[in-house]
Amino acid sequence: MSLSSGQSIDDFYCQLVEKANTLKKPDHEILVKFIKGLPEQLAFFVRAGHHRDSPSALAAAKMGEAYGYRKAELQVAAASKQAKPSDKRDSEFASLQSQIDTLTKAVQNLTASKTDESTKQNRRTDRFAYSRQQATYPLRQQTVVSRQPPPQATNSRQQATYLPQATNNLCFNCNSPNHIKRYCNWNGQGVSSSDITCQLCDQIGHSAVNCKRLSGN
Repeated sequence: MSLSSGQSIDDFYCQLVEKANTLKKPDHEILVKFIKGLPEQLAFFVRAGHHRDSPSALAAAKMGEAYGYRKAELQVAAASKQAKPSDKRDSEFASLQSQIDTLTKAVQNLTASKTDESTKQNRRTDRFAYSRQQATYPLRQQTVVSRQPPPQATNSRQQATYLPQATNNLCFNCNSPNHIKRYCNWNGQGVSSSDITCQLCDQIGHSAVNCKRLSGN
């Protein structure tokens, strides 16, 4: 038991005595319980008197209350009660700050997602443009070759064989000049381009990595 805020010292003392009489406790235990139930500063004031019985301790407690020792405890209790609205405001502010942080992270994630999608779209567009350029380049090359004037034939045999060579100088396998599909060494892997020359067979249209001769070795 302890002295409640607003409770009189006499009332607190009477409750202790009534309970002690019911339990048949000696006065010494009433004295100890009474001092322990007082506020800290008021209890210190009563202990300083070294009282031997509870009635004298009660008188000392009333004297300490008159000197203002209990008033200090009441002020502390009142201050703690007044601090509760501030604690409530702090809690509301913390909750609002948490909501703001969550919303900020969501916006950042959405922005990052849109940026990644835009980057992927640009990459797909670049790959499509490159593939289209590679597909049309052999056709342009063929047009340029076909527009070149044929060499002057020195004899009738050369004149007879020139046209088949001119029409078959573009490979339909790798779309590269100077050979036909039957003799194409490209294995169909990787990228074929008329800008690439194989280091193994010196054929235009593929690299050594994608050469049939390399696969045969």
